[in-house]
Amino acid sequence: MDEGTAASFDAITAAVEGITAAQHAAEPVHPLFRTRYPVAVAIEGQLLIFEHNEKAQSYKFVTTTAAPIPLPANVAAAFSLEAYGGRIACVVGTEGLGSRGWYVKVLHEFVHCYQFETCEPELKRPLTINRADDPMWEIAYPFPYNQLSFVQSFKEYVGALSERNDNAPAYRQRVLAVLAHPDREYMIWQEWKEGYARLVENRLRRLWNLAENHAGAAPPFSRVSFYESGSLYIAYQNGGDLPRDLVALFESLKH
Repeated sequence: MDEGTAASFDAITAAVEGITAAQHAAEPVHPLFRTRYPVAVAIEGQLLIFEHNEKAQSYKFVTTTAAPIPLPANVAAAFSLEAYGGRIACVVGTEGLGSRGWYVKVLHEFVHCYQFETCEPELKRPLTINRADDPMWEIAYPFPYNQLSFVQSFKEYVGALSERNDNAPAYRQRVLAVLAHPDREYMIWQEWKEGYARLVENRLRRLWNLAENHAGAAPPFSRVSFYESGSLYIAYQNGGDLPRDLVALFESLKH
């Protein structure tokens, strides 16, 4: 490890050690932040893996493994690490390392770790779009984002949510009506999974006086657009409250 990399390792270690304090501050937003999930920081084709040390009450470096695929400095994801016993972990890059925005990214991925460890595999298993042999299907699913009927109805749907229109559920049903069954499944899945994480993320952003994240609200639409519509619709459904029963939430989004 050369001198430049060593300095980066020190900075990474200091930033990761700060995650515990960020979690403590985030507990009023959601009790999931009481759980300490592994963190893998991507740098130079490697993953530096940290786990929470109960005695030290802080995250400590445990091992290094090769990244399974090339990962950019702005990566933020949650997936199982084969080299770490298949445990679900937050995988994050070094962009913005140690900033409040970086901690928000980490905690957003902790939401996905929480989903995975509580109910996600069971909810995902019966979906016709689920591809157990392809871990990238959720990112690469060929959704018809440019289909005119979808673009028009989805734009109206997001607009109704943004305006807190009482007819927002009807606008959502119009979107679902123009989609084939697999595409409806995909939209609902992403609204549940990423919409919920976006909703929690924006609560954290408010807590730390950061600008809220509303990426995906405007055309051209993409997978990220379901982060926004899901976040807004879940908040709409629950009168602004943050639901805790994720299985019931998923069932509610299916109707």
